[in-house]
Amino acid sequence: MNDTRLQPRRVASTRVLPKGSPKEQETREVKDRYGISTTDQDPGKYVNKTDVNPGVMHALENEESEEDHKSNPGDLQPDMSSPNDSTNPVSDSPIQHVSCFAEAQLSPDGSTILTTSYSRAFSAYPIPSDFLDLRDTQPLTPYASFTSADPIRAFTPYPHFNLYASSTTLVLLSQRDQHIRLINALWSISSAYESHPSGPVDISTKVASYKLICPLTERVIAPYSLAFTYDGSRFLAGSENLISVFDVERTNEGPISKLPTIPSTRNKRKGGGVGFKGCVSTMNISNEGVLAVGTWSRRVGIYDSEGLGDTITSFPLPQFSLPGQIVTGEAMRNSSPLIGTGITSVKWSPCSKYLYIAERKSDAILIYDIRNMRIGVSYLVGRKANTNQRLGFDLWDAGTGEEGVGHEAWAGGTDGNVRVWRGPHLKEGAVEADKVMKVSEDPVASVCVHHGGGIAAVASGRLDVEKPENDSETENDSKSDGKMEIKGRMLGGKAYARPRMRERGALDILAL
Repeated sequence: MNDTRLQPRRVASTRVLPKGSPKEQETREVKDRYGISTTDQDPGKYVNKTDVNPGVMHALENEESEEDHKSNPGDLQPDMSSPNDSTNPVSDSPIQHVSCFAEAQLSPDGSTILTTSYSRAFSAYPIPSDFLDLRDTQPLTPYASFTSADPIRAFTPYPHFNLYASSTTLVLLSQRDQHIRLINALWSISSAYESHPSGPVDISTKVASYKLICPLTERVIAPYSLAFTYDGSRFLAGSENLISVFDVERTNEGPISKLPTIPSTRNKRKGGGVGFKGCVSTMNISNEGVLAVGTWSRRVGIYDSEGLGDTITSFPLPQFSLPGQIVTGEAMRNSSPLIGTGITSVKWSPCSKYLYIAERKSDAILIYDIRNMRIGVSYLVGRKANTNQRLGFDLWDAGTGEEGVGHEAWAGGTDGNVRVWRGPHLKEGAVEADKVMKVSEDPVASVCVHHGGGIAAVASGRLDVEKPENDSETENDSKSDGKMEIKGRMLGGKAYARPRMRERGALDILAL
């Protein structure tokens, strides 16, 4: 497909350091001192650790510290040394790494990119208003951020999010072992009149909280998915075998109603065969008010009236790899690209007639018609998502036009490419991508297309485990008695170095 609109150009990125900043000067000094160059190397690494001595590696590791990357967004200047390549937005510019991104979403007004990372940080990146006029890649740093003590499981922005109205820039957060939190994504509540010259605005202070507690054990339940109703007066929280409904105005209280996905937990068949079990990992409400939920047990539920009405239907995803033959376990997953290990994302098409479903360890995205949810229309192949890492996708309303496309599906893969399928709901069977764009060298965790179609936000990242070089060479002289220490330092009388976790990520804004 020859589509000149899909020739991306990177206009802003966290890969680029602010020109002339102390951080970039330090980077260049280290490179000049040791003769290190990033040319023809992996963009995620300055140099292989085996090529230099430990002192050099220590200096390079200090360069990649996330805390050193914080700077005032108002002082950022375009990096004039970054080359501009419209066909391949990956450039050889100075590299600034942040943590591996877990998820990215565009605010409903399309003005702000909201992200979470594996470092348990939630950040807000307002999109530059003059991005169409930019000719060089600008450095991208968060305008507001906070780091959570616990992992962030899910977040969702307020449906009436408006960059110019501080009372609407709200986001719901679900954190492990904590109550559901409502924060202001762009304004500091505790220090509204203080300036923040040296870093992002601190948005850790909560606006309100909502309680979801197990009545039997009094354990705090952290939902795996969140979704606002369209009027913003209520929100839904998905947890294990349960969908809870909260009133936004009733803060510090529990849900106003609960919708168990299993009517009865005492029956051995879990409700007598009615309903389904599993953690509600994702939720999405169509423009017509139909709620779709997906679970890690590969079940889909459809509910009326934004989840406040009756159950329409529920169905499992395909379990058969060949006609008349049933396989299970790893053989089942390897025999068919349709079979994954749990639903990670469900999304309604802009026309509210088709439901798109993505799973972990599955290269396919399934498409179902709301008029017959038990029979799939088609499926997107070649996504390159055979991984446990959660890789999201997005749907963009391209309009009917002359070709009658309707909408497009955008998804990233482990190869760092973003793939585009044009009008896949109008086709049958396996649908190949119409366009493939190289964006990163790391897996693309999220791709978000602006409703206007002019830009796309791409969040990528990876987490690697490096095997220590002396994991089995050093004998332990202390008295261990063959016991294994909890921290993993001693095993069978030998001393083992801990495996080192290295992660990296980048957020890019592409002009289409």
